[in-house]
Amino acid sequence: GLLSKIAFQISSQTESGDLLGRIGQSAFAMLVRSKIREKALVAKAEGILQSIQLLPEVQSCGLSASAGIAAVTCSEPSFHHLL
Repeated sequence: GLLSKIAFQISSQTESGDLLGRIGQSAFAMLVRSKIREKALVAKAEGILQSIQLLPEVQSCGLSASAGIAAVTCSEPSFHHLL
């Protein structure tokens, strides 16, 4: 279905150490573990949104996608405390 295709688009742009999950009916979260600059993170989000907008199912139904970005700086070696 469409959500599987969207999940594929997002996962194709993850890197080793990133964590991707579905957190709602049509919401996904991607936790990026690497130290990435804000501009690079924004560019990554924009690339993901663009790839979703290009899906035929999204275009034919006039759907839209949005993203929010939050940065957390911590010394924990894992994401477990954020979940």
